[in-house]
Amino acid sequence: MKLSVIAGVLTLAAPAYALDPRFGAERQLVLSSDATTGMSYQSAFGSDARSFGLTISPSVDFFVVRNFSIGAGFDVSFQSSQSGDTQATTFGGGVRGRVGVNVPLGRWISWWPQAQIRFEASHVGVGTVDETIAGPTVGVYAPILLQLRTHFFIGFGPAISHTFDNVQSKGTSSNDDLTTVSIQTVLGGTIGGENESTDDARVERPRFGERRELVLAAVGELGWNGDQTVGAWSASASASAEIDYFVARHFSLGIGAGAGFGHNDFKPTPYDDWSASIRPEIGWDVPISESFSFYPRVSLGFGVSARTEPATTTFVMDVGAYAPVLFHFAPQVFVGFGPSLDAIVFQAEQPSVAVDPRSASIGASLSVGGWL
Repeated sequence: MKLSVIAGVLTLAAPAYALDPRFGAERQLVLSSDATTGMSYQSAFGSDARSFGLTISPSVDFFVVRNFSIGAGFDVSFQSSQSGDTQATTFGGGVRGRVGVNVPLGRWISWWPQAQIRFEASHVGVGTVDETIAGPTVGVYAPILLQLRTHFFIGFGPAISHTFDNVQSKGTSSNDDLTTVSIQTVLGGTIGGENESTDDARVERPRFGERRELVLAAVGELGWNGDQTVGAWSASASASAEIDYFVARHFSLGIGAGAGFGHNDFKPTPYDDWSASIRPEIGWDVPISESFSFYPRVSLGFGVSARTEPATTTFVMDVGAYAPVLFHFAPQVFVGFGPSLDAIVFQAEQPSVAVDPRSASIGASLSVGGWL
């Protein structure tokens, strides 16, 4: 399971703005929440089931002139799993490009619609079955951005995409078009840019991990997927938030929560599923230098999920840890990379199923974030 943490920090002290270029300035570089890399290994106690995954997905945008951006990225993924004598592997890759226009709506608010085209190909092998999927995806994403600080922003807006997949399996070919409509969030940071105003006073910025700073992380999404080939559709909504408060210098207490609901209209048996979880955590910030810090966190999670067909309810308790090294590459913005661990210590399902409830996964992830 890939774990990505994208966070901002809200200090309860007075605002401290600085003389920096606004979002959309000429020659500005933007790193956003889709610039992620993850690696994981998962195994189940008492069985030979195991899986390994690796995802590399960097992307950046550059404002070639004021308020007009071009962006690019590539994706490489590998997934391998084995249970008994059955082994499954998936290898995929893709490239994407996009253009965007930033529309300032105020000093700290703007609208950044982007048009994107992506081409992906993947090969799936399960036992003796091989399948190749390839095709382009076109889409538009139009978030409203709130510049919480001059180098850090959060956004929320609608997205629509259409995939033209061509599926090759056992010498046969078929089309599998898919349309997705969603509302997504984005977090990111900026580097550089031409400064065009002097209306802000330059002030000294507080360091990350100071007392009374509040770390916020949130992700939300509404989505609809329609498979035109088989005439099926699904809709879902999910949200998660995490709050960490530095009760003392470099020591934080926090709590995270998440919830989700989905409806799947797959004939002949449609079904609904939902989930909810809560996760208290503690963290410790260790400054390494002016540009680097180490921010490990440990947590204890409690979750419940249910499905209507077949009617099942599952309760889970797990312990987790994430230990990234943060690089503060610009004022109040950072990238982080580090290992993660998640172990299920209790799992109960109703009606009961005779399975070993214990499993564990380890991994590592890259994230982009910021603090205020």
